[in-house]
Amino acid sequence: MVSKLATFRTDDETWDSFQAKAKRNGTNASALLQRFVRDYLDDKLDSRIDSPAVSDVDIQAMIDDAIAAKLSEIKDEIKEEYGAGFRGISANITNQLQQRDREIDELRQAISALTSEATAPAKKLKIVA
Repeated sequence: MVSKLATFRTDDETWDSFQAKAKRNGTNASALLQRFVRDYLDDKLDSRIDSPAVSDVDIQAMIDDAIAAKLSEIKDEIKEEYGAGFRGISANITNQLQQRDREIDELRQAISALTSEATAPAKKLKIVA
């Protein structure tokens, strides 16, 4: 049987803790993940593993951080373009930044609504043949 490399994403702290616990228990992360896959396929795991779960990832915080980073880039570009006179930039640029802030707030609200829909329990569909 040919072996396949599988990858997934997780945060550093979780991965480091997982590896450390595996080592304390006399195994390693790779062996544990391989066992999980086999046990899952053989239906040896608790049925809760298949139920849709809300991720513990704070999507809103990630979005807010990305927006804040982008705003910081924009402000840095303006500082660079206007140099030492940044504090006295025209009202037009200030208005443009305020407009972007309003648009970002609207996007945050839309994303929040989508996030709520995505994490809501799935509706079961009745299929009639």
